[in-house]
This record gives sequence, structure tokens and C-alpha cells, in this order.
Amino acid sequence: MAQFTKPFLFPAFFFFSALKLFGSEEFEINERVNSVYRAIVRIEVVSERGSNGRMLKSGSTGSGVIIDDTGLVVTNHHVAGKATRLTCRFYDGEEIAADLLGADAMTDLAVLRLRLGDRPKKAPPIQTAVFGDSDLVVVGDPCFAMGSPAGLSQSVTRGIISNLALISNRSSTFRLDGENVGELVRWLGHDAVIFPGNSGGPLVNEKGEIIGINEVAIASLGGAIPANLAKQVAAELAEKGYIERSWTGLECQPYLTGTRAGILVSGVIDGSPAQLVGMLPGDIITRFAGQKVEAKIPEDLPPFHQIISAIPPGKEVNISGYRENRETNWCIITEKREPAYRPEKEVKSWGLTVRNFTLLSSLEARRESKYGVQVHTVAQGGPSFSAKPRLIKNDVITEINGRKIAKIDDLISISEELTEGKTMPVPVLVRFERNLANYLSVIKIGPEAEEKRPLEAWKPWLGVSTQVLTNDLADALGLEKTSRG
Repeated sequence: MAQFTKPFLFPAFFFFSALKLFGSEEFEINERVNSVYRAIVRIEVVSERGSNGRMLKSGSTGSGVIIDDTGLVVTNHHVAGKATRLTCRFYDGEEIAADLLGADAMTDLAVLRLRLGDRPKKAPPIQTAVFGDSDLVVVGDPCFAMGSPAGLSQSVTRGIISNLALISNRSSTFRLDGENVGELVRWLGHDAVIFPGNSGGPLVNEKGEIIGINEVAIASLGGAIPANLAKQVAAELAEKGYIERSWTGLECQPYLTGTRAGILVSGVIDGSPAQLVGMLPGDIITRFAGQKVEAKIPEDLPPFHQIISAIPPGKEVNISGYRENRETNWCIITEKREPAYRPEKEVKSWGLTVRNFTLLSSLEARRESKYGVQVHTVAQGGPSFSAKPRLIKNDVITEINGRKIAKIDDLISISEELTEGKTMPVPVLVRFERNLANYLSVIKIGPEAEEKRPLEAWKPWLGVSTQVLTNDLADALGLEKTSRG
């Protein structure tokens, strides 16, 4: 039985003919896998991120897999989660635009929809793949990693499942938009080789079923988001465009000592549902919402976090456990979980990209409320950079000329009001916080300068393409050999 120890890249026609080289059993296996290969798409992404005080566009590539005949494509958030333009390339070279339906940073998943209406009427049906049951996967199972490494043509590599609960350690936590991906995800570890660009492609079993969505590569080891989690998240993203999760304010860790199994409460956030019902660090949780829970090692925590996240916000939840060896029960009402960070937004008149606060980002900044606008990036040489003192990343703007700034809309509307009808920058008194200390500065803002373009002379345009007329071409065209042109 042949083993593929490194990626091989080839045109689709070579893939089909190569299968004939294997024995009958191997051919049957690969025929099923081959059906998934035709459902892979290479995703070309134009995304937008705040950098140096501007929202800058950049290009990248990744992989994805078509999961139904309406054109739904599953990929990673870090591939397409901030996309402004998407183009998907099929295995046969056809290209089609797609739209981002939704993305979830906590699981690093995103869902796109192909613009199938843009295809020619006689175009062949799209190929799709189906999810398998990742709970049935065991260590040693053969697997196939598919995708488009480095933006090249589709590829497939072969390996085995080596770990069913792979997580990142504390020193190398994988974060997206401030979210700890390892809080909910335990990767399927495998040794099918993957490279940058394979992200978002499927991990497939011998039955041709998707058992994971490839996400990370650590040396020669790959990590895939389990199919059961990916299927659930993809369905909600396709329906609503976002994932609704519950939040309790509990911070937990494995319970390493004692004779009882459970989960140790290591912290309780002030003002959270857990604090309101009197839960304290040191409490032991044994049952949550009717389900028995325990964690002896960090790999046991993501399933517990998944239980909390799956509960509808606002629902009453019963918790059982112990406090100082005495049985205790709590009844909490969960709240809707906000994202770790809000999307950044450019404010050109200030030379800034800024963010509104969420509960989690305000706690991270050690602030008592979500009031104010947080500086994300600063343009060098811009108004905020040139002020004394200048604004820097993570400063919080709270007042302009004595007027309160609660959110980005306030910053923009007051700035427009102060600069309306002005032809020169207007100095404004800005109050801001830095490391919980208050500062004042004068910043000369707006009006927004017009984009400067170099002068260019008008030129006539014929609208034809030309080439040199050689003697051979003149002869072939029936012209005299002395013709010039």
C-alpha cells in the first residue's frame, strides 16, 4: 500500500489517471477520497485590517470545501473572516466570486456562499463533500489532508490520526481577534503534511467524509477542527451570520487534587452571572445544566466550555458542586457573550483606527465600563502622532472639548461638527486615558484632506494593440517584403 510522505501537486487529469497505479483496494479508497478532491476550492482573498492609522487592504490565499449544492463553502476565519472580496477557484480551473456569510473567531471558522448565478447556464453541477462523525475517529485511522498550499493547485497528502485532543500550551496560545481558539477547540492531530495555504481545507477519512477542517501546522504535525464542531458552527453561521453564545463569568481549571471528580473555579468576574449567585474561586463544579463535568488535565476543559457556550443566553441553569467539602447548588441566568474585540474603524481626520469596547476588552484594559474609544493604530506623521503628548495604541479617548465620547459614533459626529466649513485643521482639547491615568493633549484634526494625485497630461488613445511587422509576417500576410510597420 503506497504511502505519500510529502505533498504532491498536479493537474486534475493526472490525479484521476494516477489512481490506476494502485491495487484494487487502494483504488476503491482513493475513488471515494477523489470525490472530495473535486469539492475543494482555492480561495483568493482581499481583506481589510487596521494598520498605521489606516484600513489597509491585503491579498492572501487559502483553502475551503463546498458542503452543499447551494454553494456553501467552509473555511477558516483566519483565511476569510475579514474579507472584502472573495474569489474561489474550482479543481478544473473555473473561478467564481463568493460572499462572506459569517465568521467565528473562537472556532476559527467562516462560511462563504458561491455566486452560482454568475455561472454559465450550461455549467456542470458543482461537486460537494459531506461531514462525517468526528467522534468515531480513533488514533491510527488513515486520513487525507486536502487544500491549495501556497496558493497553488489543489493537493492531497496522506497520514494517520495521531491525537484526538490536541491543544496549544499556554506559551503559544492561538488567538484570533482577541479570542483564545483553544478555549473551545481540541484539534484532531495528524501527520498528513500541510503547508501555509492549506488552512480551511478538509481532513478526510477513507470513506471520503470530512472529519475535520485543517487549521494549524506545528512542525510535521497538523491540527484540524473536528467535523462535528465545524458542522454545527457552519450551520449557524449560514443561517444567522454569527454565533450566539452564553457567558457566565466563570474562569475554570482542572481539578487535580481530592477524591471527587469535577472542575475547579479559579476566578469569577465581577458583575457576572456567576458572581451574582455567590460563586467563588475554589468552588468545585460537578454538574452543569444536568451534565456531569470533570477536568483532570487542560485537554478536558474545551468540552466544558462548549456546554456553557451552547446554552441559549438568558436561560436559567442549575449547577451542582462543592464548597469546602459541603455539597452546594447554584442557579444562574446566563448572559449573551460579547466578542473579545469590536472591529476597528478608520477615522481619517485623526489619523487613527479605533475600536469600541466590549465587556471582555474593557476588563482586559482594567476599566470599569465600556465607555470611551480605544486607539487601535496611529498613522506616523498624522494629527494624533504629531500632538504633544501623542496618542499611542490602547489609549482611550474620553472627551473632546469637554464633550463626552462614549463610542466611535460620538467621536466621528463631534469631529465633523467641529471641522464643518473649515479649510484648515482645527485644534481640539482631548482628554484620554493611558494605563488608567488621565492626560490632556491638543490635536489638530480635519478637515479630511483630499487625496493628492500627481498631475498627468492628457494623451490620445487609439484602442488597438500593435506588434512589430517582420519580413516573415509580411510574406505570410501577402505583403511586399519591403513593407514596414
